Amino acid sequence: MAQSLRNFYARRGLTGHGLGHYAANLQAIALRLKAQGLAPCEIKRALVAEQAPLLLFQGRYIPKNESELPFLTMNNWESVFSRLTLSPSKAAFAKRLQTEGKTLLHSGEVGFQEHYGGQGERLKIRKAKYLATPDDLRTAYHAFLERSGIDRKSIPALPPLADWTIGERNFLGKAFELYADCKAAGKSESEIKTVFSRIKFKMVLSQNAGAEIVENLVKNNFFGFAPGNFIFMYQPQHPTFGVTETGELEPDLKYPTQGNHGLTTFHSLLPNQWFRVVPGEAPGSYREERLTTEDYKLFQRDLKIILFESVEDLSQYEHPIDYGFIGKIARQGEADGTAFFQEIMKQKEEYPQPGGVFAHLFDKRTHLNRNAIVESNRTSLRPEEIVLINRGWGGVWQPNTFDSLVVDSPMLDDLHPTFKPKGEEPVVRIESEIPFGDPNLYLPTVYYVLNRTLANLKVPGDIPAARQAMRQMETRPGLYDFARSFLGLERNR
Repeated sequence: MAQSLRNFYARRGLTGHGLGHYAANLQAIALRLKAQGLAPCEIKRALVAEQAPLLLFQGRYIPKNESELPFLTMNNWESVFSRLTLSPSKAAFAKRLQTEGKTLLHSGEVGFQEHYGGQGERLKIRKAKYLATPDDLRTAYHAFLERSGIDRKSIPALPPLADWTIGERNFLGKAFELYADCKAAGKSESEIKTVFSRIKFKMVLSQNAGAEIVENLVKNNFFGFAPGNFIFMYQPQHPTFGVTETGELEPDLKYPTQGNHGLTTFHSLLPNQWFRVVPGEAPGSYREERLTTEDYKLFQRDLKIILFESVEDLSQYEHPIDYGFIGKIARQGEADGTAFFQEIMKQKEEYPQPGGVFAHLFDKRTHLNRNAIVESNRTSLRPEEIVLINRGWGGVWQPNTFDSLVVDSPMLDDLHPTFKPKGEEPVVRIESEIPFGDPNLYLPTVYYVLNRTLANLKVPGDIPAARQAMRQMETRPGLYDFARSFLGLERNR
């Protein structure tokens, strides 16, 4: 088993991190538990409870209840909402934050980390969300109605849309918002292009569709932004595991999974993970150029803030750039050095989703009560029982400092024991505390609770609202002309 795992990771460029040693320790735990009389399903549960999220049996976490969590104990779920004040900032202060946010972005001190790893499994579109077109969404929605036994004629018709993909819309919206803000500020065309040349993007892509997304960006001339200001990372995949009747771990290498956001945080800090694209020898071609660790730090050196954005968030079609959030991060970060920022919203009533639950917890490490975001698959909560949920957007203050905090935190030991070398061989903690895979549990974090309901594109039932949001975006005056003249992007191709 250990050799097959080493080969699996070697093909994905993740050698040299003690993974064979890690697998051997997992096997030792499984056999010990089998000797104690545990059945295979119980062994799976114990391994998930004690080890890294790499152990995704059949691509899923095994459900747990609060009493089984050795690290954090859930407390007072029902009272969380009532103890929080959901009120917007005063208008004058909010305006100042917006102005400060625009200044930071236009000066090139704010970057974006875009996560395009979603494969659209829950949407039933059979392709990466970035590449999904309105026609793909319409087909998925009609299939959903048929499965649900609903007559399509009884449902309002979906609005007509330009055939831009979801990813193209995200970049188009951001580019148009930035252009309009620059024009409103009285900037010339030359000055606007200078602003565009300063904005940086970190693109986290799936192994399956990453190359196609890169090609799309190249084809669209990076939507007016500088090609050299894009760096890319393919999110590594991990095998799922089973346990045989004899207690042997059985890796399933045919159906690997990407893990979770926490694993992405660590993969981004491994050597040679990031690359940029540079022109190839043939006209119109390109090649990948790997970044060293120093190149990566240099890329982030002048950035004060990086915003983490979610491809499925529907609010971006109305407000593609959240200047107020940028201003909040800068104010708080400069005041007390807070490293991580998260936005919280109310769970949606129709088609509630699993995700990051905002809860009041008892932290066994510090013996203090605290607020935190915990993935719902680490609890017994059903989606409809979640009151407040992570929006999917976050922000980092001083990204190079943030990365250092991650490396020095217990996260590396808890989340992926083999990622933290000490001496020649990485130390593997067999009795690891339960990993959650989110920096908010370990680093200084501020939570902004918004008096708004989550709106995103996760399941087929969300498609009408998504298409309506896309339609509202397309009604913005000047959008089509901007897409054609500034970006060369036609409405229909």
